[in-house]
Amino acid sequence: MFRFFQFTLALIVLTICLDGLMSETSVAAGRQTQSNSASNAIVWNFKAGGAIYAAPLVVNGTVYVGSLDGNFYALDAQTGSERWRFATGNPIRSNAAAWNSLVCFESGNTLYALNSQGSQVWKFTLYGDTLIDQFIEYDYFHSSPKIVNNIAYIGTDQGLVYGIDMNTGSQTFKCQTAGKSGIRVTPAVSGNKVIFGDWYGVMYAYDIATGNKLWEFDTHSIYSCP
Repeated sequence: MFRFFQFTLALIVLTICLDGLMSETSVAAGRQTQSNSASNAIVWNFKAGGAIYAAPLVVNGTVYVGSLDGNFYALDAQTGSERWRFATGNPIRSNAAAWNSLVCFESGNTLYALNSQGSQVWKFTLYGDTLIDQFIEYDYFHSSPKIVNNIAYIGTDQGLVYGIDMNTGSQTFKCQTAGKSGIRVTPAVSGNKVIFGDWYGVMYAYDIATGNKLWEFDTHSIYSCP
């Protein structure tokens, strides 16, 4: 399931509309842009230090987005001015998720939780070094946290899915597929089940309470999140 891309032009992805402003991410250029949805005029743009593959998250007038330069940025949604940045030391390829006053994202096999002022509240080290990156140069995206009932669920390249308590940063759940195939999708949660697909197109459902596998289904090819 190898995917090869060549970017010759900036890829513009429409992601969100807030108070009449459209938020766009320029992947190749590492630029975050806001345009007016009525006039289509650019209101502001912000140049990060590296390419941006993560989708922006807007919470209470602040745009949160990570970059391959290793920084997680907080920008004023109306003006585009930088409020703060948090350096992780590793590229950020996952989307952020919000919970109460915290924002949560993955970078360098570590799940971070920051408060609205940009201070680290906790971090959790996910298992091992990335495996997929050693042979898939052009697959840019990592699993992003899915927060349900105060628990952040996220996949890793070793076939693991973790559940992390957003209050404490402690592990509440872990499962691993038999083949240990990489999980780049964002997990879905339904009742007592966490559902996700792996790198080779197999869908899984695990019991959140016991960590036991409930079922699996081989799609033979998968490129999306459940």
